[in-house]
Amino acid sequence: MHGLDPALERESLSGVVLVEGVSDQGAVEALAERYGRDLDAEGISVVAMGGAQAIGSFLAQYPRPLERLLAHV
Repeated sequence: MHGLDPALERESLSGVVLVEGVSDQGAVEALAERYGRDLDAEGISVVAMGGAQAIGSFLAQYPRPLERLLAHV
């Protein structure tokens, strides 16, 4: 990843869905639309990481979403 992902800088962000690539991102967004969900309005961002191997660097760069997730476990 290069720099901060603008999707993760939004103050109103309530959730992040991490997916492997852009085709997965499109599939999740299409499924949400099919079920009448407006992810933008709900503050949910679908982020394509550029491959499953990127999860480690994603979590290292963006610990805050992980902390929020773990706080609810």
